[in-house]
Order: sequence, then structure tokens, then C-alpha cells
Amino acid sequence: MPYTLPTNKFVFTLHHYTQTDWEYLPKFCERNEDVVFLKVCQEKGSSGDTPHLQGCVVFSRQFKKQRPSAISKLLMGPNKDICLPDPDNEGKFLKHHYHVDGMRGTLKEAADYCGNLNKEGNCPTYQYGEVPVTKQGDRTDHHDVMLIVKKAAQEGMKFSELEDLVPKYADKSSTWLRKQFLKHRIVRDNFFETHEMWSWQREWIDYLRDNDPDPRLIIFMVDKTGNVGKSEFVRNAEFLLPNKSVFTCSSKDTTSLSNIIPHDGADIILIDAPRKVQFNLPYDFIEEVKNGAVINTKYECCPKDFRTPHVLVFMNSYPMIGKSILSQDRYIIHSRVRVDARRTQETRLANW
Repeated sequence: MPYTLPTNKFVFTLHHYTQTDWEYLPKFCERNEDVVFLKVCQEKGSSGDTPHLQGCVVFSRQFKKQRPSAISKLLMGPNKDICLPDPDNEGKFLKHHYHVDGMRGTLKEAADYCGNLNKEGNCPTYQYGEVPVTKQGDRTDHHDVMLIVKKAAQEGMKFSELEDLVPKYADKSSTWLRKQFLKHRIVRDNFFETHEMWSWQREWIDYLRDNDPDPRLIIFMVDKTGNVGKSEFVRNAEFLLPNKSVFTCSSKDTTSLSNIIPHDGADIILIDAPRKVQFNLPYDFIEEVKNGAVINTKYECCPKDFRTPHVLVFMNSYPMIGKSILSQDRYIIHSRVRVDARRTQETRLANW
């Protein structure tokens, strides 16, 4: 079954080549803007009676991935319709096309293999372009790229612009590059730099900062009316607790949440439950997170084990508590949010 080679680097061989085949390759390189490098040699084989062209070619990153047969036709050009008679079988013709395969190893190794002196020397050779001179990377390469990514993310640069800054990493490690970019990207400013905190927010920030997580306790922050700063607390927790790792999420299904939670968990897990879905909370995920053991069954299936975190769930209704959901000693409901907020508001008005 025909298949597409997921690469832009190829090696090729053409047996029973003609002079026309040899003369076409320089024209192919000069006319095709996608060709970055090509080297080809006229070899005769170990026995000296099997003349063939041995070569390698590298196309640009924008080159569309194609099947080996398509690469062969590109290299053959107008010569693809030539038929050569088989000297050993009268009335039959030889197959006249390149055997193409994806390059294994480095480009330098592939280029050295063409016309290798240990194999056969002084064979006619044509080369287009130069083999890039590279050196073994060191640890500073990775460190420098990390600094570039962090600076670009924090300055609000687009990811496409970052790819142009580090094309080598964009080509070989695009997934890693995007992950690091999103990790350092500043999505929002600290809300509490321009707004005063409610008293309940200040109390819980102090609690989360100064206390180790209880091995079993899950905290439900409940306010039925809303608009007392629960969502802003969640959205800005990373600013309020700079020395803690914070993971925030909405109350989606267990499978999705198990997939996106970091492998090493977090010091604090904050779940902001939208009003509409609060009657269908993923209690199994909440309990698994509190236990520090989650099974990811989506995409890359794997277990995720981490230290027991603080777990806070922010809601506009009371959670469904019962023997079949959470044991009584596993939860605490903090419903003084509205009272604390009202008291803070009254203090603000009095001071004003």
C-alpha cells in the first residue's frame, strides 16, 4: 500500500541510469526552490558491473510530505517515461525509477556514504548546497532557548513570532516549545493590585500559605447569591500565593480533568464550579486528587501520583453529601463568604 514518508530528507538509488538522468539532476536543483541540498555519485558497486546513481537530497521545511514514488518522479523529471531494454530478457524492459527511502542517521553520514573512498574512489560526483556544519549541543543551548521563550511569553509575543526566533526548536520540538510558551505566558494582570480583598479572601490566603494540607479534608466554599469574589480568588490565586504551585480548573468530567492535571500535582487545587453544573460535580475526581492519586485514561493513559494538596471547591449551592459520595469527615463547608463580604463592604462604606 502506498505510504507517505514523514520527512524532508531522503536517500535514493537509480540502477541502469542514463546520461540524461545524470544531466537532469543539476537542472532539477536549480529550478526547484525547495531543494536545500543534494549530492549524487556515479557508482559501480563492489563487483564493478552494476553502475548506479547513489545520492541524498534535503528539501525545505515547507516541502509537502510525499510518497517515495512521488519523490522518484521529481528526481526523474522528463526521464520518467524512458524505457530501457533488458539485455538478459529479449522483449522486456528494465524498471527505470529511483528507489527512495527516508534518510536514517545524519545528513553528513548520508553525504559521506555517497562516493565513499572506502567503497570506491574517484567516482564522478555532483553536489548542490553545503552540508551544515554543526557541533554537539551543550547545556547552555537549552538554557538560552528557555530564556528566549520566557521573555517572549511575558512580553506578549505571538507563538508564530517565537517560532521564527528559534526555528531549530520549532522544527524538531514544536510541542515542547508551545508547552513552555503557554507555561510562561501572562494571561491576565493581578486583579488585587487595583482592588481591595474581601476579608474571607485574606483569611484563606493566610490559611493556604501557612498551613500544610489536611490528609483528608476537602473544603467547599459556598455562597448562594454570588458576586463576592470567588472566581476572582481562583483566577488570581497564583499572584496571591507566589511561593505555591496552584492548579485551577472548572468542574468538567473526571476523564478530562485527570488528563490536564499536572503529573506532579500542585500544592493547591482550586475548582471553580459554574452554577449550571453544580449538581453534577466530579466527586470521584475531587476525592482522587485529595488522595494524591489520579488515573489518566485519556490520550496518554498513565497514573499520576503526587503529594496531598489543599483542595477547595467554590460553589453557589451546597454540595451533595452522603454515604455514597463523601464521608462526613472528608469535607467542611465554609458558608460565611457572604457574611464576610458584607462586613468588608460595610467597612469600606464607613471609611469612605
